[in-house]
Amino acid sequence: MDVFGFNLNHEQLTAGAIWIQNLKDDFDKNLNSIIVGWVVWPSRFKDSHTDLFTVWTKDSHRSTRCVNLDCPGFQLVKGSPLSPGDIITPVSDVNGKRHSITIKVYKDGSRGDWWLSCGIDKNPIPVGYFPASLFDSLSMKATQIGIGGHAESTKTTNLLQWEAEPLPLTLIKLHLSVIFGSSTRTV
Repeated sequence: MDVFGFNLNHEQLTAGAIWIQNLKDDFDKNLNSIIVGWVVWPSRFKDSHTDLFTVWTKDSHRSTRCVNLDCPGFQLVKGSPLSPGDIITPVSDVNGKRHSITIKVYKDGSRGDWWLSCGIDKNPIPVGYFPASLFDSLSMKATQIGIGGHAESTKTTNLLQWEAEPLPLTLIKLHLSVIFGSSTRTV
C-alpha cells in the first residue's frame, strides 16, 4: 500500500492498515485482532512522522491492547532492520513520487504464530511474530481480513485540510474505508 506523511497536529491521526481478526461470539468481549500498517499519530509519538505500527488484542481491547512493543507479546526477529514504532522513510508526496510499504502477515501452520514481514519500496523481510499463545480464537484461524484507512480529527479541526492543498479525491477514497461484516466497502 502507498505510505504517506502528513503534517498533523495533536488532535489528528491517520493510518493505513491491514487487520486480521477472529470474532468468536460476542464482539465486545471476544475479538482477537492483529492490526499492522503505517500511522501518523502525533498525540502518541509526539511528532508528525509516519511510523510502522502494530496493535493486538485478545479481548476486544478491554484488558489487552498492545501497541508496538509497549507490552510483552510481539517477538522481534534478531537483526531485523525494521521494528514496530520505527519511522518509515521515505513517504509518498501527495502530488509527486509514490512510496509503498509491503506488509505480509501469515499464520505458521504448525505453531499457530502470526508472522509479520515488511518492506519499504522492496520485497518484505521478516520483522517478527505474534505468538499463538497471545490469542484465543485467532490462534486457530482468522474469520475476517481487511485493508483500509482511518482518519481522526476533533470537531474544531478540518479533517481534509491537513496540508496546504486538499487531498485528491482518489486518496480520500483510499483512506476512508469501513468494514461491514466480512467485506470491506469504500465510502
